[in-house]
Amino acid sequence: MNTLLLPVSQYVQQNAIDICAVSCAAGMAVSRFVVLPSSEVESINMHYVSQVEVLINQFLSDINESVPLDLDRATKTARNAFMLRYCAAYPKSDGAVILPSEGSFFEKYLSVGIYFDKQTKGYVDCNAELMINLINRFLVVLPGLVK
Repeated sequence: MNTLLLPVSQYVQQNAIDICAVSCAAGMAVSRFVVLPSSEVESINMHYVSQVEVLINQFLSDINESVPLDLDRATKTARNAFMLRYCAAYPKSDGAVILPSEGSFFEKYLSVGIYFDKQTKGYVDCNAELMINLINRFLVVLPGLVK
């Protein structure tokens, strides 16, 4: 067990937080921690696979040793959150229209529905305070996990 993650592990256990919340929060925290490319890339999918995915998987594996995760959910959430960050940083300038979707103005503007399915989006929306709390707890310890 990584002692850096002990406070997160204890918080999760003491508050009986379900694995779905922990996995989504870990994925979002890790995706927020990894660096976006310094400029737009030709293929964000190729960049993700070649430059980002290994790092995200390592972080999630390290977290999973101390705080049990649904690694599939955490990995998908991390990828989707990273893609959302990238597209917000480098919006298409080809005149593409914003596709109709559900949600608030900013959810539509940022095309959140493309990256997160209804179930995940609904879950994190209903548990927003918990999710932010968990994400912040992970973000505090992530710098110490860098090897």
